[in-house]
Amino acid sequence: MSAPTLGERLFIARHAARSSVMAAKSRLATAPGLGWTLLKARADQLLFIPSDMRPVDPSLVDELAEGQMGLDGVVVELAGSSPFGCGAPDRAWSRALNGFSWLGSLRESGDPSAIETARRLVEDWCRRNRGRPGGRGIAAEPEVIARRVTSFVVNAGFLLEEADAEFYRMFTRAIAGELRALDAASHRAAHGYPRLACTMAMTLVCLATDGYERNLPAAEARLMTELRQQILPDGGHVTRNPEIVLEALLDILPIRQCYAARGLAAPMELTTTVDRMLSHLRAMTIAPGTLARFNGVGAPRVEAVATVLAVEAVPSQPVTQAPGPSGYARLQRGETIVIVDCGRPMGLLQSGFAHAGALSFEMSHDGVPIIVNAGAPGLGHKRWIADARATASHSTLVVDEQSSARLVHSSRLERLLGGLALTGPDSVTASLLESEGDAHLVARHDGYLGRFGLIHERRLRLHPDGSAIEGTDVLGPPQGTLRLPRDLPVAARFHLPFDARWRVEASGGITIFPSSGRSWLLTVSSARCSVETAKDYAQSQGPTPSHQIVARTSTPGETTIAWRLERK
Repeated sequence: MSAPTLGERLFIARHAARSSVMAAKSRLATAPGLGWTLLKARADQLLFIPSDMRPVDPSLVDELAEGQMGLDGVVVELAGSSPFGCGAPDRAWSRALNGFSWLGSLRESGDPSAIETARRLVEDWCRRNRGRPGGRGIAAEPEVIARRVTSFVVNAGFLLEEADAEFYRMFTRAIAGELRALDAASHRAAHGYPRLACTMAMTLVCLATDGYERNLPAAEARLMTELRQQILPDGGHVTRNPEIVLEALLDILPIRQCYAARGLAAPMELTTTVDRMLSHLRAMTIAPGTLARFNGVGAPRVEAVATVLAVEAVPSQPVTQAPGPSGYARLQRGETIVIVDCGRPMGLLQSGFAHAGALSFEMSHDGVPIIVNAGAPGLGHKRWIADARATASHSTLVVDEQSSARLVHSSRLERLLGGLALTGPDSVTASLLESEGDAHLVARHDGYLGRFGLIHERRLRLHPDGSAIEGTDVLGPPQGTLRLPRDLPVAARFHLPFDARWRVEASGGITIFPSSGRSWLLTVSSARCSVETAKDYAQSQGPTPSHQIVARTSTPGETTIAWRLERK
């Protein structure tokens, strides 16, 4: 980590001051007589129940019956008490609890007792927060309120079917109160997805609930503003995290459904934006239902990815795709897919969970991962986040065991973003060429230029039938020649899936045996090749032991490492 530069400190101070002003406005908006004054005190009738696209766990009803509750990969013993009264094991579990997405699991369980359990828990939360719309503590975080509002609306049919008048009145008042709290909280929401989540939830309620039509233009305008600011022309998110695109689509597709159900025309800009997002999500899929692990992508969400991509027919993705504004190149020949990070962080405010993975790649064959990045840990394993973001946790070249980007240590900026900002490299360029059936990618970054005077260039060639990929990593000055004061250690890393096996061959090459399918042989020239321990951070159970193949050498100032991955 490094301290912010003078320019970065001034930038942070401006945005911290702006955040303080927005927080003050948020507090005023919740005062009596202020806020979204056109909202009714009660949501009398839900005109349409939107689809709930989020994956469910029907076993939750059995867990609750046994006095347990499992959320975000952690099971808590309730010991006969309410989950809202017991101590949460971590912030991630508390956020999941107060977001109420788990209502869908009760809805889909098919257990006759599920409805009463769901009503009891909703009533308990409302009782504990009577007179305090939006809740307290973690429950009052803008993104958590947005998730709770959305969960209440998409599960309203389940909760209100044959409900008594008292529960009906309490629930409809709760939706109205939570929406007012959400409107206020949205002004202090962190940059990026939290703000988008707030605007999506407000738009959904205005479309689905009677009496809120007058608020729809304002909610719609705010939603479109956030989409313009956050969704890039190629459908990626400004943070470059493919998982945020998935999260947004899980909520925005039901919004588009609401427009059709109400007989309203969805804004054309919304429709085209959704199409771009779907296209980007498909391009970032390295295996069926599995997103490539770049810039914050964590545990596989196979069901969620499959659900989103199955909503409608998406135009077939080109097998090879040059980097767009999101900065990812996709190469595909036969059943072999290679995705390469050819981008840089978009700026301090968008880099709270970005990774130092310039020119890293992932590779799969016939839907089975062969080479991966270490991925991102869940919120319950925050102490591993810095390690997961380091260049060494990616399948790329590392110089002197240092990352190609630097983490900016600023407590004020971390409070704004929810994570440490990351800056660098300043320049990442890439060009893609297809010739004689091959796919050629040449990319370079300057993340080591300021410290060592070195540029890293990676050249990849994917064979026409996908049977081999040839790579060349070149280190050298931007021009002329360079002799460093001392030779620097260099390591080209190839992270393996945690369930892969390997064998060191007599020739010095290493055979990779993935979880299924054909094996692959990695050979490296001009470097010593060995298998070393590593960690897979993107598993639901937390950081998991894994392995990596590391090709080590040193550079006096100019060095080339050539390697080849070939199907056996």
